[in-house]
Amino acid sequence: MSLQIFRKNKPHVWQSIRYKASVLYEDAFKNCNATRSYITGYRKNAEVPDYDFGDLVIADLNFDKLEDIAIKYDSGGSSGPLYYFYFQDKSGHFYLSKYLTDTVGSFPAYINPKQKTIATQIHANVRYESRKTFRYNSQTKRWKLIKWQMIE
Repeated sequence: MSLQIFRKNKPHVWQSIRYKASVLYEDAFKNCNATRSYITGYRKNAEVPDYDFGDLVIADLNFDKLEDIAIKYDSGGSSGPLYYFYFQDKSGHFYLSKYLTDTVGSFPAYINPKQKTIATQIHANVRYESRKTFRYNSQTKRWKLIKWQMIE
């Protein structure tokens, strides 16, 4: 699959991001309402059924005041979809965040810019949900799991 990125008021493709989809439901990437932006506020407060924040989500996930992208690549099961996470650099290009993609996977239910933390919350089993909180160190540009809790 491919995501084409255009710069505002420019007719040509700025960057093309190629990625592999795993298992996507038939309706994935067919509904423009399956997107949201925490930057512009577009569908920011829309319902989040089954931990699905949308097919494409725009947010500042590494707290540098630039738009980052989360692209759904697996519709998931009871714990919701999995995402590729791309950070934007100062030149406007996007690069894969291996840590968020490989370790976090789910889109964060909580984003705290002041604490530079994100937290995912997904089904752990029939009775509990699992919440993992990660902190970003902007000096080292590294993430760290700081808390893992089970919520009834």
